[in-house]
Amino acid sequence: PINLNYKHFYYSPKLGDELNKNDIDLFHFHNFRTYQNLVVKKYSKINNIPFIIQARGSLNRINDQFNFKRLFDYIYGFDLLNDSNKLVALSRYEKQQYEKMGASSDKINIIPNGIDLSKYQKLPSRGTFIKKYNLHSYDNIILFVGRLDYNKGVDILLNSFTKLKNVDSIKLVIVGPDGGYKEYLTKLARDLNVEEN
Repeated sequence: PINLNYKHFYYSPKLGDELNKNDIDLFHFHNFRTYQNLVVKKYSKINNIPFIIQARGSLNRINDQFNFKRLFDYIYGFDLLNDSNKLVALSRYEKQQYEKMGASSDKINIIPNGIDLSKYQKLPSRGTFIKKYNLHSYDNIILFVGRLDYNKGVDILLNSFTKLKNVDSIKLVIVGPDGGYKEYLTKLARDLNVEEN
């Protein structure tokens, strides 16, 4: 089917047809504000099929889509939460976000992301990272691991780090895939004169 995308809002005109072709017992949404959720919610009501929402960090109304998110919530979002059979939160904080939006505490379960420990059975030898990035064993390292995205607050971390840049042997290590924010963060580090740290 043809999918149209506007700022991560995907429109799938044939989705309803696909749903009718399948024998479905449960729907599990892995985001909150999507066109697909609205179509599936309608289909689930008609066919009495339960659905679970797992927002995965998408509840906050921060960033450039604030007004779009607020409008979506008032038209569809609050009903979507109320009509869901279960809500899955990654943390206590996300549970509080659901509750702030009027969701019943009884239907919220906290299930953190899992980690496949088998991927970490064979680690590089100690000191490999320090050598690779010209660090020293005596360096004090602050580590950020996450997507380089406005919502992650790495700019706040960089600004805060300026207060520590005169501390002996302190380094800030930022690790993660670029979510469109790396160029800005690199320039910010340069402007704040912490690029060397």
